[in-house]
Amino acid sequence: MRSRRFHCRKHIAAHHQASRKAIRKLPSGVSHGESKFDTPGGEVVTLRASITVDADAGEIVVDFAGSSGPSKTGINVVMNYTHAYAALAVRACLNPEVPNNHGSLAPIKVVAPKGCIVNCDYPAPVNARHVVGMWVPMPILKALYQVMPMRVIAEGAGAVWTVQIQGSRADGESFTSSVFNYSGGMGARARKPRLDATCFPAGVSAVPIEILEAAMPIVFGQKMLRKGSGGAGAFRGGDGQVISFRMNTEHPWILNVSPVCLIEGPDGLAGAARGLAGSCLINGKAFSDSKKIAMSPGDWVVLETPGGGGYGKPL
Repeated sequence: MRSRRFHCRKHIAAHHQASRKAIRKLPSGVSHGESKFDTPGGEVVTLRASITVDADAGEIVVDFAGSSGPSKTGINVVMNYTHAYAALAVRACLNPEVPNNHGSLAPIKVVAPKGCIVNCDYPAPVNARHVVGMWVPMPILKALYQVMPMRVIAEGAGAVWTVQIQGSRADGESFTSSVFNYSGGMGARARKPRLDATCFPAGVSAVPIEILEAAMPIVFGQKMLRKGSGGAGAFRGGDGQVISFRMNTEHPWILNVSPVCLIEGPDGLAGAARGLAGSCLINGKAFSDSKKIAMSPGDWVVLETPGGGGYGKPL
C-alpha cells in the first residue's frame, strides 16, 4: 500500500511539473475574452474572462470579473462547477495529453467576484446551472486565442437544450419523462472540419428517439441536421439540428424546454461568421420561456438548435 501511494504521488508531481512546463512556454501577459448569450426567457448573460499567464511561476489565473450578476432564474453557477469548466478549457488547449489530477490542475487558478452568476451565493437558484455553466469555456477560449490561436475553437452552441414532458397517456395513466437533451453545433477548429450537433464542453449524448418513443407517448416527425446553420469561415462551424415531435394523447400535457441563443448565434473567431440562432416553435409560432408551458393534444413542437461559430475568414 505504501509503495502504491508513493507511485501515485510521484505521478501527480510529474503531472504538476508538466503543466508548469507547458505554461512556461507561453508569453507572460494578460488577455481578455467576452461571450454574450441569451438564456431561457430571454435574459442575456455576459461572461468576461481575463487570462493572466505568469511564465516565470508557471501559473495561469482565470478571472471572471465583469461578468453578469446573479439571475432570478435557476441558471446561477456555483464556484466548483465554474472552476471545473474553466480548468477544462485551459487544459484542452495547454496540455491535453497529461491526465487530469491534482498535480496537472494545480497551476490553474480560477477566481470570480462573490455573488456573480458564476460564483453565486445561497439561496440563488441553481437547478439549471448548465445553461450558463457550459458557456464558461467560451470567453476563456477567446482570450486564449490571443496566446495560442491554433489550439482554440470558436464559440459553440454551449448548453444542451433540455426537454421534459409531463402528461397522461390515452388511457389516462400519468407519466413524467426524464430530461432528454439536444445539442447545437460545435465551434469550428483552426485546422479541422466542423463537428455537427456535438455538445462542448460537456460531451452529453442524446437519447435515441426509439427509446423515447418506447418509454412515453411521444411521436417524432423529424430529427435531422440543420444544414448551413454553422457560421461561414475558412472552417465552417458545426451545424445544429432540427427536431419535431407531438404527443400521442387526447389529454393536455406540459412542456419544459431550456433553449439558449434564440436571439443571436454563437460568435465566429478570426474573422469568421456567427452560427445561426436557434428557434423554438409551437404550431409554427415562436416561444421562449423559462417556465413550464401548458400544451394541447395535437400540438407540434419544432426545435432548431444553433449552429457553431466559424473559424477564420472565408477563403
